[in-house]
Amino acid sequence: MAYLSWNDPDVEGGVQTVMMDTNPLSVVAYSQQINKMITWTELQPHLHYSEERPDAIPWVSSHYEEDWGFCIPKTVYDCLPRDATYRVVIDAEFTDEPMSVGVGKANQGDGWTPSSYNPQLLLAAHICHPMQANDDISGVAVLCEVARRLTENPLPDDALGVRFLFCPETIGSTAYLSQNEWLIPHIKAGVFVEMAGTDGGLRLQHSWQHTDPIDKIAFYALAGQHVDNGTPFHPEYSFTSDYFGTVRANDEKIINGPGVDIPCISLIRWPYPEYHTSDDNPSIIHEDKLQEMADVVERIVRIYCTDYVPKRTFRGYLNTRKYGVWVDWTKDWDLNVATQKIIHLLDGELSVFEISEAVGLDYWTTRAYVEQLREKGLVTVD
Repeated sequence: MAYLSWNDPDVEGGVQTVMMDTNPLSVVAYSQQINKMITWTELQPHLHYSEERPDAIPWVSSHYEEDWGFCIPKTVYDCLPRDATYRVVIDAEFTDEPMSVGVGKANQGDGWTPSSYNPQLLLAAHICHPMQANDDISGVAVLCEVARRLTENPLPDDALGVRFLFCPETIGSTAYLSQNEWLIPHIKAGVFVEMAGTDGGLRLQHSWQHTDPIDKIAFYALAGQHVDNGTPFHPEYSFTSDYFGTVRANDEKIINGPGVDIPCISLIRWPYPEYHTSDDNPSIIHEDKLQEMADVVERIVRIYCTDYVPKRTFRGYLNTRKYGVWVDWTKDWDLNVATQKIIHLLDGELSVFEISEAVGLDYWTTRAYVEQLREKGLVTVD
């Protein structure tokens, strides 16, 4: 229960009451319990509203400070009497029960042990924002769609595993990793997804490492995407920063934090005017934008998890006709021209994705050719 009341002779019963428990945004998240009489001067610092969206309820949290407060539309704030004495009530309870952290994994067989656990790619979204459609149940929806697609069309048996993490923002990923430190060396990279459904352009924030394979593959997967007003996608937003140069950080700062150092990128549609208000509701969500984000994430997953470093098993010029790996130039000129370049680059230093970039071919075209060589015993994988 939460409410704000004051004496008002103009209403029946002489007491005016504003209930604050009909909308979960109305009470500052993590508010302390309170039940007392206070003046307007004491109350005012605990009232929060949005100047930009005066009819909306803002979302405010106080995770790291013992505080309390109410969130109200600016139109309500303006009508509150300044000379009244108020009773403020927030019936809150804090417990030591563990927070809920949901974890899923795909392409991971049974019978594992921590020492033999397969390398994985981590996909994360947060679940802690009440009544916020874009921030961030949209990110959860996107990753659920990616999980569905991977279930219907699984990755190859020798691909990296994929782990899905849905948890409270930053606090949840901190708790999860701290309770599963043995897992950290097995997570090779991460992708954090949020704010996926509004009518804005996709934006990539780099990992702390900035040039890790996950950064390069994400940029490749975003090729052809556009942001607002038809402006070509621009990838150069650094770790935990946005295009305003301000801090824009979430679970990627935990996953890629000091001492953890899992390269983690962020995919986001930002900014949008309804952010952190009751206007962030399903009416601003576009299904085609969710599907577009899912398409990008799926492309990243399928490339990153199937990439590997090939090494040739032979020396010298390869007679491609003899081994049945000659490419008919009349059917695929580009691959025919690139064949010897690919063979030269099979030195055990570059991954298939890096080789595809070096020769200017599509990843899947390059990989299919390297797989032919691998099937013939001409390529090995460490």
